[in-house]
Amino acid sequence: MNFIENIEKEKYEKFVKNHPKSHFLQSYAWGEFCRKIKGQIPYYVGMIDDDNNLVATALILLKKTPLGYSYGYSPRGFILDYTNKELIKEFTLALKKFMKDNKLIYIKFDPDIFYQDIDEDANPIENGNNNYDLYNYMLSLGYIHTGFYRLYEGNQPRYTFRIDLKRKWEVIESRMSKSFLQSVKRSYQYDLKIDNEIKIPEFYELIKSTSQKDGFNPHDIKYYETLVQEFKDNIKFYNVSIDIKKVLSNIEMELDSLNENKYSVSKKKMPDYLDKIKRLENEKDLNSRNNFSPEKVMVKRDINRIFLNTRYDNKFFLAQWDMKTKEEKQEFISRYIESMTFKKDKNCKHGIRIVDLKLKSIFKEKVNKLSEIGASEIPVYLISNDKPVRVNIGCPLKESQIKEYLNELNKYHATNFYIHPTFNHSIEDLPDEIIFNINKDERLFRLIPIIKDIDNPENVFNKFKLGIVTTSIKSFPCVDPKK
Repeated sequence: MNFIENIEKEKYEKFVKNHPKSHFLQSYAWGEFCRKIKGQIPYYVGMIDDDNNLVATALILLKKTPLGYSYGYSPRGFILDYTNKELIKEFTLALKKFMKDNKLIYIKFDPDIFYQDIDEDANPIENGNNNYDLYNYMLSLGYIHTGFYRLYEGNQPRYTFRIDLKRKWEVIESRMSKSFLQSVKRSYQYDLKIDNEIKIPEFYELIKSTSQKDGFNPHDIKYYETLVQEFKDNIKFYNVSIDIKKVLSNIEMELDSLNENKYSVSKKKMPDYLDKIKRLENEKDLNSRNNFSPEKVMVKRDINRIFLNTRYDNKFFLAQWDMKTKEEKQEFISRYIESMTFKKDKNCKHGIRIVDLKLKSIFKEKVNKLSEIGASEIPVYLISNDKPVRVNIGCPLKESQIKEYLNELNKYHATNFYIHPTFNHSIEDLPDEIIFNINKDERLFRLIPIIKDIDNPENVFNKFKLGIVTTSIKSFPCVDPKK
């Protein structure tokens, strides 16, 4: 057997594609993608037998260091028969010479080989299959195992799951967990709409909006454009959407039915019955929280204002903060805060004071975008009964959205809604004074720009009517919106 560098594209692709250990991260296309996007140098190496047939390949991505040396990475490599110990040995010796010739410090690889059988929770299966012998043999050849990682180890997820779609559905289904099958069954009720014609700019906008919500930095659009260039027909972009309102309606109907029949269920089946109700309630809550329409965001904010009877100042934030669990606080800090500097202060609640706080750039961008569309709280002064009153302007809403906002808010506290008789301005030409008189037993609560088309950002800055929300000044209800 002989070692070969820079295998020609057609020969390399044919071998990798038809090998049982084939993986797209070992493809020729992925190597060229990494060359263009990551600045890595791809080498397509392998072993040939006496008949000039490939018996092993590896895509090795080289990254140079400032000192003239390089390090290599073979994602999900190598592609060879791992039962052939002689082949592994010959390939290893050849790679060592390759490393020396190219001044490589090391080559890292994460082969798609399981150590031992595990269940869906990643726990070892007693008396299951294993590759202990292969593991020890690789160590004897000089390979170093860096340890087992549960989830992500910086390069690739540890576990790869393969499903042979050529099998009958009954066979595939039998290997699925009960919880997964339940999720699949319920997905049919969601009226999923799949669009596989989505263009890269549309896909990229979805990625950006998701990154803003979940707090991660997305790749730039060139990343996805280059993927298409290299993988051509072997890559597709899908957009799957659901009608949240329809989902919630179906869940509520099912919950109503279950609650109506709850007392006719036998004692034996009752635990399962209650578990189903609990699962549906959790599902309802999850889908409700994922419905990020402007009116829902604003009503949630205002319900908290009513409940706590306070403005959105430091006291409000601290009240909200103290209501959070330790885990929720840790999650908030890790997602939004880049660094904090503390100083001892006996006058502070916990004996310390924050003297410097830096937010992550992704969070600051999110706040700026909210400000651009008027979703953040904009304080203005309105003259009411000859007195200046500070009140906040909320998100621009259509009349249908205002109706939904008021219906939800009125569940917790009675409100009145008025349309200013003469107001007709834009965000840019807001007057210094807005005059509107209210009854003595009312207090101004919020101003809402009323627009025709919320989907067109330009309309936010056009002239709009002004909606005015008032509440009673007598008392706020002791209603906990979380219950």
